[in-house]
Amino acid sequence: MPTTQVVIEKAKEVGKIALDYVSQAASKLVGSASEKAGDLSLAEMSRRLDGALRVLRGEEVSISGAAAPEQKTSLQITHKMMESYSFDIKTGTSTFTIPANVTDVEAMKALNKYFRKYHPNFKRDAVYARDLDWYENLPTEYPTYCQKRDYSQARQITVTGVVKGEKGENRTTEEGVLNDESPIFSDPRDQALAAAIHACKYTGEDLFKDLWVRGSVPGFALCTGRDDGVFVSLFHVK
Repeated sequence: MPTTQVVIEKAKEVGKIALDYVSQAASKLVGSASEKAGDLSLAEMSRRLDGALRVLRGEEVSISGAAAPEQKTSLQITHKMMESYSFDIKTGTSTFTIPANVTDVEAMKALNKYFRKYHPNFKRDAVYARDLDWYENLPTEYPTYCQKRDYSQARQITVTGVVKGEKGENRTTEEGVLNDESPIFSDPRDQALAAAIHACKYTGEDLFKDLWVRGSVPGFALCTGRDDGVFVSLFHVK
């Protein structure tokens, strides 16, 4: 437990340092109001001094001007998604969370890096890289089926990779099954992410079970290829 004398000595030291800084700054300001004080512009020095004064006065200081947090690395992003991932064997449902400030395509790229590093025997990405632009443009090309997203917040996603009772059925029949069971066709971005996380976590295991999987965008389907990973293709079968 620090004594009163120790606290007083620390306060004196803080005061001395602050006084020295202000004295130096003042001497540099004398020459010209337009020149820089050291490496700081007049505006920046004024801003910092204002902040110091508010702290010394006990006033609340805004941190809006503070540097933004360092961007997460692709490995950190992937680990967070994998840690959040859960898979229900009975229903085939995947649940996971995408961290805040990470777009869908950024998440896919991070998963691709992880997959190539930790599952090199496959010699491919988790998500076919040439399809990334397609995922990126979905809200613009197909706004009815894929909405723009707010990436500033973490988002939890639930996807059923293969819905039971729909194998070999047409889209109309599948829609009927989904309506009866309450789910809807999943966004292709979510499907690709779920399959990629599943593959990363379970050594390349195919969430789609070697089947073509329809999503919310009519005319397209996703599948997992041995050479390409999860890829999207035109799917004209009704």
